[in-house]
Amino acid sequence: MATVEMGDVSVDDLVQQVQALYSSDTTDADLQHLAPIIQLACSSNREADLVHELQAFADRKEQEIERLCNANHADFVASVDQLLEVRQKTVQLREQIITLNDDVQESGKLLGDKKKALIDTRSITRNVTDAHTAITAALRPLHTLQSIHALIAEKKHYQALRSLDELQLIHLKDISQYSFAKLLESSMPATQKMIQDAVMGDLRQWLLGVREQSRLVGQLAFDETDRRRRSWHDRIMSDPVLNNAKLNTALELVLNEMNPFSAIDNDRVRIDFTPLHECIHIYSQLGLSEELRTSFEQDRRRQRDLLLPASLTVEGGDVAASLEVLLEDITGFAIIEQETLKQTRGTNLRSSHEIHDLFASLSTRVMSLTLSALAKTSNPDTLLRVKNILVLFIQTVEGQGYDTKTLNAFILTLFEKYAGVLKEKFSIDFGQIVAEDDYMPMTINDVEEYEKVCSVSWYKTDAPAEHMRFPCALPFSQIFPLCCVDIRNFVNQYYLFSDEYTHSQNQVDDILKNSLDELLVQHVNKTLLQRLHTNNLGQVVQIIVNLEHFENACSELEQLLAETRSSHRTGAVKLKATDEFGVSRKNAEKRIFELVNSKIDDFLDIAEYDWAPSKPNIQPSSYLLELVRWLRTVMQSTMVNLPQNIRVFIYFDALDHLASELMKMLLSTSTRKYNEHGIANFDKDISYLEEFVEELNDPSISAADTFLELRQSVNLLRAENVEEYLNTTTRMKSYSRLKPQNAITMLEKQLANSSTISLSSLERNKSMSLKRVLENLRASERR
Repeated sequence: MATVEMGDVSVDDLVQQVQALYSSDTTDADLQHLAPIIQLACSSNREADLVHELQAFADRKEQEIERLCNANHADFVASVDQLLEVRQKTVQLREQIITLNDDVQESGKLLGDKKKALIDTRSITRNVTDAHTAITAALRPLHTLQSIHALIAEKKHYQALRSLDELQLIHLKDISQYSFAKLLESSMPATQKMIQDAVMGDLRQWLLGVREQSRLVGQLAFDETDRRRRSWHDRIMSDPVLNNAKLNTALELVLNEMNPFSAIDNDRVRIDFTPLHECIHIYSQLGLSEELRTSFEQDRRRQRDLLLPASLTVEGGDVAASLEVLLEDITGFAIIEQETLKQTRGTNLRSSHEIHDLFASLSTRVMSLTLSALAKTSNPDTLLRVKNILVLFIQTVEGQGYDTKTLNAFILTLFEKYAGVLKEKFSIDFGQIVAEDDYMPMTINDVEEYEKVCSVSWYKTDAPAEHMRFPCALPFSQIFPLCCVDIRNFVNQYYLFSDEYTHSQNQVDDILKNSLDELLVQHVNKTLLQRLHTNNLGQVVQIIVNLEHFENACSELEQLLAETRSSHRTGAVKLKATDEFGVSRKNAEKRIFELVNSKIDDFLDIAEYDWAPSKPNIQPSSYLLELVRWLRTVMQSTMVNLPQNIRVFIYFDALDHLASELMKMLLSTSTRKYNEHGIANFDKDISYLEEFVEELNDPSISAADTFLELRQSVNLLRAENVEEYLNTTTRMKSYSRLKPQNAITMLEKQLANSSTISLSSLERNKSMSLKRVLENLRASERR
């Protein structure tokens, strides 16, 4: 069939196309080709023409059918009948078909509905599947996020961080096409910060717990150090070879390895460093290690500051107790710091420099607080307790590897204060003892008292206690044993301070020696010297005895100090007080000489010599008898406790002074002359003194020839031939101690007596001899 083309179409064209359409073997299927023709006629406004042509075409076809029917009427009728029959059957068939069609239509509609429902169901299923897939993909990160929060709540921070990494790196990528994935992704920093804050919160809670346990850690460390100290002391006692090995030395540490102890891991306290390790690991994973290090350092410095009080002044004034609590806190703090350094080695969280700086600042503050608290302390027991606590603290932290040089130097400063307080205390005691002393030999009532005095006063005697009779008197007064007790206490208290303190021991020894010297010289020796101004001879004698015993005690004390001082120092210990007591004893002896001589002068003052009596005396002069009696009494009573050599010196000095004064009396210008009776009386006195010397039965005094000059003077005055004095040999033999000038003076006085009376021939001869001797002596003196 020709294709119908649009454009200007004529009626003929339409007729041709319609004819062409129906001239062919047209079927119902071809009727579809009529539509373009109708469309063409409509578009060209030829609808009427097309209808006319189609009507004409129909009429022609109807005429053709009539022709055919007229020619074949019978057959047509028969055919019609058949057709009617067929039609009837067709109608029936049609009805059946319609029924069937209705049935088919009904079934098709149900099938269509089911198919549509199936399609809808498949679409819904596909949507549900997609939704389920999306929800499943979304739930996984949500569940992970929920589990992260649960892990944080359960303090499983590292697992939470691992889950967060898994969420970011895996699960969020699976749902990246969904918008809520961005919301989840944007919440990741907050969740990360939540983990960071949670682990930091746990760390700070751990730090709080550590701070609360620091004191107990310090107490346990102190107890362990004290146990080690006592154990080491017992070991040294059993093996003196270890004497020079102190606590915390390599030897002590090796021998103590069999008894390991941890102040932070024991039955009473156990510090778990897991929160710290977890925090370090998490901050490391987050790249925040430096922030953690800074924060941890600040937290520990704040805790350090909280340890330190404004002062050690507490209610009741017990500085030592307050200091002990503080040092327990600091020790616990220092031990935990050291353990933290060990636990975190390689993480750069803590450095040795940082913890030693913290400890140094704590030490400085402790020293400042202690000095302030002890500024007005005058109780040595308090200072001793403070020292003991500080030494225990030093030994404990020294065992932890901390530098204690500054603290050891501070102990020496504390020792100097302790020494000053002790000196002040004992100065008062010594002053009171000296002031209350009666300067009388000490009376002992029984053996027990005697042994007690001997044990404390370095007093030694050859007589056993059981052979002594009680009550008895010891040579010294009570000042000596009382001072000795104080000296021993003083030394013991000094070494109580230096016990367990091995540093600067030489300085401790020197301070002790200087302090002893100061006490003994300034408060004992000086006071005794002041008492020498008394005119009480008995008191001066007792002072001499006391000084001698103090001098001997100093020698014993020097030996004691040499034995107790540090073992590495050799050589003798020399106290200045020993020499000072010796000098004072010499001064006291001089004072005795002065007092004895003064008493002798008192006797001589009452002596009234008559150098020209009318008759000789029957006995020595009364003043001389009294003087000798007094001297005997004094030497046998007041001075009986003096050493024999001092008593001999007193005799020497007293007799020498007496001889000198008698010589002065013989040569006195107030004596113008003396006669034979006066010389005889003087001779009797000298003989009495010579007998007294012999009765002393002391060769050293007898050999001194104290009265030899007097004897030679009297012998010259009573010589029958006075001119023999001019003979050199005779003079050297019989008048060796007599000075020529004194001989001249005496001979002049003797000659003066002979010139005033009538002389016998014998007396004139003697007078002439006197004149010749005097002329020769004067001539010799002029030469």
